[in-house]
Amino acid sequence: MPVWLLNGEKDDLTGSTWIIILIGAVILAVTAVLVVIPMAVANRRRNPSREAVMAAAVLWGLATAWSALSIATAQFKWGHERELLVRSGYYDPATQGDGPGKPWIWWGILAGAYPGLLLLAGGRGRGSLPQAPKGNEAGPDPGGARFDRIGAGPGGPGEGGGFP
Repeated sequence: MPVWLLNGEKDDLTGSTWIIILIGAVILAVTAVLVVIPMAVANRRRNPSREAVMAAAVLWGLATAWSALSIATAQFKWGHERELLVRSGYYDPATQGDGPGKPWIWWGILAGAYPGLLLLAGGRGRGSLPQAPKGNEAGPDPGGARFDRIGAGPGGPGEGGGFP
């Protein structure tokens, strides 16, 4: 029998348990929106490195969601345990800490990486550069003749090395 089935706590989804589920859903939704923004910018600008932007955005989103969810879960669990200690009379503010530590350095790295991701996504792509004219749109050829259809030479069809 799995160990998680042998838990002594009752598992009802009333009250505060729904709060952590809601917080997790909000974290995932906000992270998903933040991940889609660089991907949409790269796609809209036809950035040649769209795939790299998408991969970097997904990795950034996974790291951000993991970090936010883990600290939210730890904070929720710490608050629940603190509440149990207070109710039972065993809470001693002198020996209890202020809760789980926050990964400020990691959050700083993630916060600094996001503008870099947006700059990578907003780079000039193929669609934003002026296109060079192709074929006959560039003007007459060096010989002075302009060919409007295949096989047409300077004097008309059949002349000048075209199809007979």
